[in-house]
Amino acid sequence: MAEVFEITITPHGKVFEAAAGETVLAGALGAGLNFPYGCNNGTCGLCAARVVAGTVTQVVHQDFVFDGVRKRAGYALMCCSSAASDVAIEIGEARSARDLPHVQLMVKLMRVTTVAPEVLEVKLRCPRATVMRYLSGQYVVLTLGDVSASVPIASCPCEGGEISVHVDAKLRPRLAGALSAAPRAARVQIAGPEGEFCLHESTTLECPAVLMIAEDIGIASVQGLLGQLVNVDYAGPVRVFWHARAGMNRYAANACRALADALDDGVFTFIEAPIDPSTAINAFGSGRDIAVYLAASADAIKVDIAGVRALGVCAQRIFSSANDEGISV
Repeated sequence: MAEVFEITITPHGKVFEAAAGETVLAGALGAGLNFPYGCNNGTCGLCAARVVAGTVTQVVHQDFVFDGVRKRAGYALMCCSSAASDVAIEIGEARSARDLPHVQLMVKLMRVTTVAPEVLEVKLRCPRATVMRYLSGQYVVLTLGDVSASVPIASCPCEGGEISVHVDAKLRPRLAGALSAAPRAARVQIAGPEGEFCLHESTTLECPAVLMIAEDIGIASVQGLLGQLVNVDYAGPVRVFWHARAGMNRYAANACRALADALDDGVFTFIEAPIDPSTAINAFGSGRDIAVYLAASADAIKVDIAGVRALGVCAQRIFSSANDEGISV
């Protein structure tokens, strides 16, 4: 079994683990951290970090060359370097959606799967030299030919250049038709990441409980958020409720249930009718500082924010995707 080392990020002191032979970047992304990077293969240099303590070794070939000043200062590419001891590094980290660069990329269409009568799962692969950084819960604008629409990301940022999006075929019929007819390895354009619906750092640091409510294709965003909670080892109770129309055939239930089960105290529930958020909040009991995530189009879920706040949830703990176009009509 490979030896595991601790990596500390200075100056704020976050700590994560990476196995010997695993790149520091892979370990960071797998731990739910948002390190800067652009290619993940030693080309762009965006993941450069200064090693301030300990030792790293290069385990992946890199084309990027440091100048003499940065080389003497101890810089290394995190996508090509593995810890050889416990390490402290100095590197920037995206703390919110606004910290991420917006890009337009031509990507490869790897697979289109009809996972339900009205839902497509689309697997995309970014080019070798550039990937799109995003946070779980965000969406992209996908363009194929003359058809363009926003679609939610369901994958985890730890997957690097592989991106999975879900397409609601009832709301996006032209895009669904174009994708279904496209040949494998066709080139499509994505622009993003878009939206500010993502797992907020305050949730993992300050909130002892998380409630997530999704309607229809909003479950794609929640699936990403659940994966992020697993990666950051969130220890508090997490309750997820999903209601979807019949044409979606509960397509994401097994994946989300498995993610919830991977948490210390996670429960996923498919519900036959839309749930009143206050009813779900009451399941935690009174006095809990709950973070509430609502993933639905503005028309699909009507939330009485005042009522939720009356139950003890402050406005800063309520996060809604209702204004994000990824799951809007």
